[in-house]
Formats: sequence, structure tokens, C-alpha cells
Amino acid sequence: MADTLAEVRKLPRFNGRAAATGFCYGGPYAILGPKRLGYDAGISCHGEGQGQARSAA
Repeated sequence: MADTLAEVRKLPRFNGRAAATGFCYGGPYAILGPKRLGYDAGISCHGEGQGQARSAA
């Protein structure tokens, strides 16, 4: 995710904001990863284990 954000930031159309989306078991990663890596938002769709993700955030 860090490499992806670094590449997106190089794009001429990048507006300075980025978000990540995770589904099901990837949901908690979409909350934890973006916060730690500098994304502006993380979206969890039908995420499992959200309680653990919130306590780790």
C-alpha cells in the first residue's frame, strides 16, 4: 500500500488525497493500513474483526 500511494502521488491528476477500500477480511486492513501509511481515508465494506481493528488503531 505504501508503494501504491507513492506512485499515485506522482500522477499529474493526483489531487493530494487518497483512500483505500477493503472487503470482508480485508476490512480491518483498510482501516489500519491507511492510518499508518498516510492515506486520508480507509473504507471497510462488510469487514470482519472490526473490534480488533478499532482497538489497534
